[in-house]
Amino acid sequence: MSKFSELKAWKREALRMFYEATPYQDIANTLALPYHTVYRHIVRNKDIYSKECVRQYYHVWQVPKKVLEVDYSTSTGEVAAAPYVTPRKLPTIFVIGDTQCKQGVSLEYLEWVGAYIARKQPDIIVHIGDHYDMASLSSYDKGQLSAEGRRVKADIDAGDAGLDILERHIRSVNGYNPRKVVTLGNHEERIDRFVGFNPEFEGFIGTDKLAFTRYGWEVYPFLTPANICGINFVHYVQNGMTGKPLGGNVLTRLKNVGESFVMGHQQVLDTALRYLPLSGKPQIGVIVGACYLHDEGYKGFQGNHHFRGCVMLYECKEGFAMTKAVSLNHMRELYEVSL
Repeated sequence: MSKFSELKAWKREALRMFYEATPYQDIANTLALPYHTVYRHIVRNKDIYSKECVRQYYHVWQVPKKVLEVDYSTSTGEVAAAPYVTPRKLPTIFVIGDTQCKQGVSLEYLEWVGAYIARKQPDIIVHIGDHYDMASLSSYDKGQLSAEGRRVKADIDAGDAGLDILERHIRSVNGYNPRKVVTLGNHEERIDRFVGFNPEFEGFIGTDKLAFTRYGWEVYPFLTPANICGINFVHYVQNGMTGKPLGGNVLTRLKNVGESFVMGHQQVLDTALRYLPLSGKPQIGVIVGACYLHDEGYKGFQGNHHFRGCVMLYECKEGFAMTKAVSLNHMRELYEVSL
């Protein structure tokens, strides 16, 4: 095993920045190197060169952040430091659509989502609800052949396992501790509705006993919005007259609501941006869509052709954000390349 001092300069710098809790992508950007080059180097060497080892080499642990320029004309890839003032960073929010974990369905897609989170390290993660599918408590096909074999415990176990996967990826990043928020959906609400009609189960099952609390998620009840950076995150925007989801495309809903919002519930991807005519204040409306691979029988062949993925929000401030859709296919490709 070579000594830490014998590593190329960029490899030493990558490990130093890693132990300062710098995100992988920021390390790659700073060193002007491909993400996977940096990621693989750190994963392979972090157990060989400990934090204390790196600290002893640099003597002073908390050094000022700098932009590092790599001279590729030399065989050693020496790094020259240039003074740099880090600009103020507006938070990024990663919004996970309806994941609908259920018994008998592979949760591999959550490995892709978790790996993407670990890679991008957003400041805030919002799950828009319907993580637990709870098909066993559905009234849609209750008593029919299609519902045979469903069990409440298996549904809850599937949702817990999905959260276990996400949490494992989040905790794999040294020093990464994002704010995590969930706005419960109508599928989770099935649990509380069941208890309401069967009060003898109170205290035995309930949305307060799901794994969200165990993993430190802020839990917002069904249809209660979480206002973050002036944006309302909620499972769906409600029609005040009928109690059902507000109709129309997302721009129509944005005009009717009059406030920025991000919702799930529907298996579509739709975004809108508008500016108020007098103040010029921007507002956004986003429908995140579904984040699972399986087809739903009730939707039929054509109804299962829809967007599957998540949405990243950038420049989040005072009700405004830039949106970027991230498909499950894209996350899968990144995950498979990193293996």
